[in-house]
Amino acid sequence: MTYYDTIIPELETVDKTLKESISRLSPLYREEFGPFQDVTVPLFTSLHMTSESILILLENQAVFDADVLLRTVMERTIKYCYLMSNCS
Repeated sequence: MTYYDTIIPELETVDKTLKESISRLSPLYREEFGPFQDVTVPLFTSLHMTSESILILLENQAVFDADVLLRTVMERTIKYCYLMSNCS
């Protein structure tokens, strides 16, 4: 059994979990949440879409390309967490 025979079922599980959790985690645009929403909502959407792209790349055995996007997701996740923490 190869690495890719092992990882493909795992990727399908991760993809299913990602799609199920998007509606529960996504920030909704509301006036009471302030002006940062203009950044956080598109940033969250971008994080989700890039995460799905990573899964597609891994399914197609493009591990090194996925690694480049993974760094971007990690950096943007830190930015998102900072913005959502209401730090000034």
